[in-house]
Amino acid sequence: MDFARGEAMAEGVGVVVLIGENREHGLVLRGMVNRFEGEFGAYFTRDTLEHLVSDTYEDFAARSKVKVHLPSFVERTARQRLRALAKHEGHLTDHPPIVLFVCQRNDAASQMAAALFNEATGGRAEAMSAGASPAAALLDEASHALYEVGIDLLGEHPKPLTREVEAGADVIVTIDAHDDIDVLDDKEYRAWRLPPPSDGGIEGYRAMRDELSGCVDELVAEVLE
Repeated sequence: MDFARGEAMAEGVGVVVLIGENREHGLVLRGMVNRFEGEFGAYFTRDTLEHLVSDTYEDFAARSKVKVHLPSFVERTARQRLRALAKHEGHLTDHPPIVLFVCQRNDAASQMAAALFNEATGGRAEAMSAGASPAAALLDEASHALYEVGIDLLGEHPKPLTREVEAGADVIVTIDAHDDIDVLDDKEYRAWRLPPPSDGGIEGYRAMRDELSGCVDELVAEVLE
């Protein structure tokens, strides 16, 4: 199944439409598609690449309050989607295992879990994160709590749960969000429950970080065994 194509593609929605809304961004997106064609052109048509970039852009444009970093957010997220899709379709046979962390807003818990996992595995496995209803930006307290232990979330942003990323994952971990996703038959699932932060300040997110760190260490041992 071509997860990256859908009704919007059939209706002619593509990068060319975006030029009419923001010419500068449209030209950047065309360059992005050209780069993706070099990376993924052996697996996907240009139409598929254009649609996926367009879909990613439209999602971020609708949610993001700050537009200046929009193209970099789009490129990073679209590349993740394409890599996951290529893995799912069997094109990237040597790709390390992918663990997908999902929470409701993707503005704290799932972002923190993915960053802790990637730090612990050092490239031997890859974590991605997503939200059932993604927020416009990360919570400052979550970013600060990880920065205190040497992990920088600069450049990260809330992302939607897409079919490509879900299909490409080997393990899907829901964090207080299991009822918000469709369960796929061929995936391993973990459902984590975390107590909400005791307050809205940094102390609550430090406690969340420490709780997640213990859960992540156990998951790393399972995935890499």
